[in-house]
Amino acid sequence: RLRTAEILFENFQVPSLCLQLPQVLALYAYGHTTGLVLDSGDSFTQAVPIYEGKYDPATVGRMKLAGRDVTRYLAKLLQREGHKFASTAEFEVVKRIKHKACQTAFNLSKAEQEYDDFDEIPGYKLPDGRVIKIGLEKYQAPELLFNPSLMGIQAPGVHELVVDAVAKCPTESRRQIFSQILLAGGSTCSRFFGIRLLSEVRKIGQFTKFSISAPENRAHLAWLGGSILTTLNIFKGMSTARKDFQEMGAQVFHKRKF
Repeated sequence: RLRTAEILFENFQVPSLCLQLPQVLALYAYGHTTGLVLDSGDSFTQAVPIYEGKYDPATVGRMKLAGRDVTRYLAKLLQREGHKFASTAEFEVVKRIKHKACQTAFNLSKAEQEYDDFDEIPGYKLPDGRVIKIGLEKYQAPELLFNPSLMGIQAPGVHELVVDAVAKCPTESRRQIFSQILLAGGSTCSRFFGIRLLSEVRKIGQFTKFSISAPENRAHLAWLGGSILTTLNIFKGMSTARKDFQEMGAQVFHKRKF
């Protein structure tokens, strides 16, 4: 973070700097300062409890399983059907298929049992002109986030990550944090992801009254939250001015929490 600050102040001459956790900014963008943000991007998934705009790193649930792994799993499933995607460019094709065709099943076992309309599936046209059909793979790939063992990965599902993160919070703030769960990051954009998460968390969570918000722009919530924060009166008190950095150097960051 110090190196980032040095580059921004010295090379880009920014007037002031405030470093904030993306999940906190996402919550700001949704108009809240207390809640839990489940953020799943390309490389990592994090469950971050936030209380009155602050978070405790000890409560954050984090796993190295996210969108990239879902894409790899989808490529593996398609390979079983005779479709090979090996190069970097082909991996990007699988990523586009994931975004366009995949959706989260409310109950994967039931979806697999009832699925019998393969012939009616519209095809997906590849860049080389070939057309492939995406069958059960469209449900099976997103399932990885709820069941990492499908790829032999020992990690909790996203629903368990949420419940475990809240359990690490102080008792008096758990109910308030748990009452508002916000989805952020592109890997939570799978159709019906929020409904499935709601169902799974209810099965194992301590509290039954809570809501899960899944705004359409959740892949960009951190950027929106950052832009909102800069317009507030409190931003000046949260940021470090270039003048202070020039006078005190790195010491200014030891006196101010990011």
